[in-house]
Amino acid sequence: MARARKLAAATVLCALAAGCGGSSGTTAAFKASYVKASEPIERIGNDVAGAVEGASRRSFAQVANEFAGLADRLDTELIELESLKPPASIARAFATVTAAANRFEDDLRAISYGASKNDAAAAGTATKALLADAATLNSAAATIRQKLGIR
Repeated sequence: MARARKLAAATVLCALAAGCGGSSGTTAAFKASYVKASEPIERIGNDVAGAVEGASRRSFAQVANEFAGLADRLDTELIELESLKPPASIARAFATVTAAANRFEDDLRAISYGASKNDAAAAGTATKALLADAATLNSAAATIRQKLGIR
């Protein structure tokens, strides 16, 4: 289960990075902005994967702090992401990606909160939500990649 969580967490944020980016309207501008935006999001994805994998070896306080920090970092990147203007051809998928990414951030915060209360059940429930939001995000990001010709 921990391995599945790690893979899902890494995949979701890498998919977000691979599927998004852009500035105002044109596909070329959108793709160019993606390149800039993808690097920090990929790093966050890798860090989420490591945090999920290593959570069982950390204290509740350590887990709470780590996931809160990841949520804060993702929040910073989402501000930039949400400022982008996708081409009309991917606007719906982009809206799905940003909504799922925001829920993913909320899930990270819920994991942190559960851990801060020493509530393994709450943190586990939030982790399940994180995985569900990862699936939604991956699907929408795949649509964006396909429409923009991003591999």
